[in-house]
Amino acid sequence: MLAVVAAPVAASGGLGTLWVAVLVTNLALVVLQGGGFFLQSARTGTVAAEA
Repeated sequence: MLAVVAAPVAASGGLGTLWVAVLVTNLALVVLQGGGFFLQSARTGTVAAEA
C-alpha cells in the first residue's frame, strides 16, 4: 500500500512527508499485528482451559 502512495506523497510533500507516511504505516502494522496476537492468544487460552 505504501508503494502505491509513495510517488505522489514524495512529489507533493517531499522527503519529510514520505518518512511520516512510513512511520504511520509501520505504527499501524504494529498495532494491528499486536491486536491480532492478543485476540489469538486470548482464544487459545480459553480453549486450553476448557479442554
